Amino acid sequence: MCILRNQTILTRILNFLLLVLVLGACDKKDADVLKEQGIDMQPFLPGQVWKYETREGEEDSRIIICLVEEDPKLGQIVHIHVANVRMKNKSAPNGFTSTIWHMPYDADALRDCLVELEQSNTETPPYQDGYRLWREAFDKSEGGIWTIPVSESISTMETMMSN
Repeated sequence: MCILRNQTILTRILNFLLLVLVLGACDKKDADVLKEQGIDMQPFLPGQVWKYETREGEEDSRIIICLVEEDPKLGQIVHIHVANVRMKNKSAPNGFTSTIWHMPYDADALRDCLVELEQSNTETPPYQDGYRLWREAFDKSEGGIWTIPVSESISTMETMMSN
């Protein structure tokens, strides 16, 4: 009886270790696939320019990392600038907005829609005014961060601006 119990415990331990190895291999494989696409799990840094999964007709749009910060509850927040979009905006002089100066993003959600790191050490665009407004709201629990793909968040903003 004691031998059977020890074998059961040993079997459970071996199964657990096998599961850990398999999950580790999946993570490694996923990291390799991302690396082949130019996304090598490197940290986000201000000045990086990224290609991302854009909306149709905005293939030249790029994301520029402006600021990266850690939040105790939300984790890493990446503040981005999005250039070369074409959002309908009834308040804009020509009816369209081509730049989103500041968007606070969940790092994992952002990483999920990136395609390729195109450049590093680019000068960060002026995002500070948008950041300051967001920070004031965030500190009062009145502002949040984006957790959906960038293309979807742009569409959401466009809907809000055209109403």
